Amino acid sequence: MFIGAETFFRLVKNFRACWFRGRHGGGKTALSVATALKLLDSGVVDCCVSNIPVAFGEQVLPDVPHKAAILMDEGGLFWKTGQAFERVAAFLRKQELIVLIPSITPPSMQFRTLYVRRIFNAAALTSIPIWVYEWTVSEAGEVTTGRFTWAFPKIFRFYDTNYAPLGDEEIPQWISAAYSGVSGIGGLLAPVSAEAAALTDAAMTMASVAEQMRRSSPRTKQGRLF
Repeated sequence: MFIGAETFFRLVKNFRACWFRGRHGGGKTALSVATALKLLDSGVVDCCVSNIPVAFGEQVLPDVPHKAAILMDEGGLFWKTGQAFERVAAFLRKQELIVLIPSITPPSMQFRTLYVRRIFNAAALTSIPIWVYEWTVSEAGEVTTGRFTWAFPKIFRFYDTNYAPLGDEEIPQWISAAYSGVSGIGGLLAPVSAEAAALTDAAMTMASVAEQMRRSSPRTKQGRLF
């Protein structure tokens, strides 16, 4: 049962990426799995793909990455730098993807705007399983924080806490491969056809010829032709 977590879940939905930080056994993966389940139950996403077995996760990657929660356990080890993060980030909003990264190792900076960590574990002092988390948004030099409580968490039946996460690039390759024929035009995504490419080449050639003619024409200081 979550108490006061509405703002956190809304931030995850808005920022579309969250780093679950902390030590070993610090409730990182537990909260990320619970977050994925929350997104799925509320209809924010239609499926969940993960590098660890999750009871409600997809066994086979869908044909098209769309409206999905992507859970990468210890993702900071595998997606710390390089093009993998960039390929995923490019499609987060357009394809309604949400990336959840429980990891001791910090992931790429662009996935650290929103992060959350457990700051209190009542079960360590008593027999009552109550966890308190603190979320932080660090954006444009401004930092905002908030807290929420998770009482009597019953999430461990949904995943294997001892499973070693996979570190291959199957998920980012799945995302980028689905849109390998897509190019940015005017800030929008549009399919690239042979006809469009030919027209673009022709336009560029005409522009180049026009520029050469302009430069070769004699001009006065006012820029008029004799």
